[in-house]
Amino acid sequence: MYKLTFILFSFFSFALPILAVPVPASDEINALEKRVTYSGRGTWYETGMGNCGWENNDNQLVVAVSESVYSNGVHCGKTVLVHSGGKTAQAEVVDSCPGCGENDLDMSPAMFQHFSGLGTGVISIQWSYTS
Repeated sequence: MYKLTFILFSFFSFALPILAVPVPASDEINALEKRVTYSGRGTWYETGMGNCGWENNDNQLVVAVSESVYSNGVHCGKTVLVHSGGKTAQAEVVDSCPGCGENDLDMSPAMFQHFSGLGTGVISIQWSYTS
């Protein structure tokens, strides 16, 4: 009996501090997201009805994030700041990109042309969330 009591006491003395750790609020998670800079590839696509449910056109500064980042639309409407080749532009997340790697962005033609001609096809980018 003493051994079982000792085992249970030991287990709970280690488990309770772990269970008592506070979980960050969504505001704290958003603040952490803004501090992270992602590196990936930038490509372009023809816009239209995106997975976020909004109709967009090729002249808007919008992007699609990878399906793993899209995460059922949790980033829809967020703003990203994209850097490439010494240039910077801000865009809104409006879609998901099934062919993108995790940190890649698919950009509207207007967004991509801010950095390079459409014939380039793929550029190296760094990006972060601003909202």
